[in-house]
Amino acid sequence: MRMRKVTALLLVLALLVSLVPAAGFAQDQPQEQLIWRQVGLAYFDVWKHTSGEWQDSDGDGVKDGPKGDPNASDPSYWQNKKARATYTLPSSLLEKYKVTRIEVRGEFGQEEYDAYVALQGHGYPNPWWRLGMDESAKYYTWARYRDRHYDVKPENFSVRKTDEDLSKGTAVAQWQLNLAPKKYAINRKENRFPGDESNPNLANAVEGWRWWLPVYIEWYGIPKEVPPDFYAKITPKQVQADPGQKLTFTATFGLKQGFSKPSRARLSAYHVVNGREYPVTLEPESGAPDPKNPVEFQPGQEYKYKVSVTAQDEDSKVMVKINPVDVSEDADWSDNSDEALIAVIQQQPPTGSGELVLQAYSYPGKDLRGNYQPSKPRPVNTAKWSDDVTATLTVKKPRPPRGTLDWWEISSAKLTYPKQHPSFSFGRPLPPQGTVTVNMKVPGRADPDTDELKATAKFVEDWAMDGFPVYSMIDGKQLTTEKPKDYPVTATYTVRYRYHYVVCDEDGSCYTIYVTAEDTRTATQNLKVTGAGTVPYAS
Repeated sequence: MRMRKVTALLLVLALLVSLVPAAGFAQDQPQEQLIWRQVGLAYFDVWKHTSGEWQDSDGDGVKDGPKGDPNASDPSYWQNKKARATYTLPSSLLEKYKVTRIEVRGEFGQEEYDAYVALQGHGYPNPWWRLGMDESAKYYTWARYRDRHYDVKPENFSVRKTDEDLSKGTAVAQWQLNLAPKKYAINRKENRFPGDESNPNLANAVEGWRWWLPVYIEWYGIPKEVPPDFYAKITPKQVQADPGQKLTFTATFGLKQGFSKPSRARLSAYHVVNGREYPVTLEPESGAPDPKNPVEFQPGQEYKYKVSVTAQDEDSKVMVKINPVDVSEDADWSDNSDEALIAVIQQQPPTGSGELVLQAYSYPGKDLRGNYQPSKPRPVNTAKWSDDVTATLTVKKPRPPRGTLDWWEISSAKLTYPKQHPSFSFGRPLPPQGTVTVNMKVPGRADPDTDELKATAKFVEDWAMDGFPVYSMIDGKQLTTEKPKDYPVTATYTVRYRYHYVVCDEDGSCYTIYVTAEDTRTATQNLKVTGAGTVPYAS
């Protein structure tokens, strides 16, 4: 059977007491006061194995058993046992007070307990209580707490502070006790607590006993000086601008009233482009101090500075910041920075123009007179029914809006042409119905010295025989025009490219901006259908 080791369970109750400094003390100096009190409750458990051996409950290398037990006759089993626990001042109070001392003691009474109840609205939590039990039993009255824990302290009971860190508000409490008398301990086999579910059944030979260890702790301290409250503002809050346009903003920095003395701060401004902060020079106005060094402010004083930046090819921000120098904290960090938005007026990128050329080739086979004809090219942008057509899109190199081109490519291209009527036949050439769209074959990425790129696609002109009159007996009318007819063929393409340019601020700092842009356009070319070609698949 696996025996349980002692567990230091600390049930912490807290009470904040604010004491007004006694009359007669100098009011211009902060006075020590009681800032926090805590009632704690630990315990010391001992367990006997089914073999009759008492276990080393606290892990100090010495077995622990109750005084008077035949298997714990040596005083080392029960005499001068120790337990420790660390208590910490709540962080919200540590921010407001400088801790001057921490007192730990084991003696306290109804006055402290009742004060806790009055402020907290309830008594000490009952360690036996669990969900499903009567809510009225969840917290102790003083009498119940006293009878169950305070008045049943073990023999030779004492508690003292063995360590502390005032800067962190922590104190270590150490109890000393004899594991006696047994009548003051609770039988752990008969008293089950929340968390004991892992050992629901214990063997008959197993014994377990618990002694309660109360403690009372007080924290004393003096109020910390309220830190200065600096602020930063920028105007206007938003502007619209063209790329490359020079812009000027006004930054205002100040120290709010309420601080007791002058205080220094460091001022800064940044142009935020693509999430990166680029420092910008602050130019003093109306006699404001040079911001290259920390600036001293009297309470209620503020200074103005000019901030000049250049609008980029995309939206950006101008940010101003103020940070305390003489202290590490600010009373309200939320207004220590401010920002303005530069909304760039978007312009159509100067993408290279595209030209679509359609070259048809006759299908090899017999013509309408039965004579074999080899494949041959048609005049550019003309075709006959059954011709194979190659569409070639030529795109000129883009010209970036500024700076230098790094690379460019046709990232995608699609070709759209008329779709053959589903009931089309040679003797019944019904007009096309709808369109067909196919992907064009595009080349890879090109360097900036490449002047043009070409995308291609192939299709069959199978939708019209205009220029070759056909009268349909079924429809009772002529279905084709006697003259050639134009049909639009459209290429939709996207050009993607990257360029860079150098930006220099007024203070001479320069940096390179890289921009990747793309533009989607169309190029349309009419394909003139001039009749019927060879009969496809004829031998």
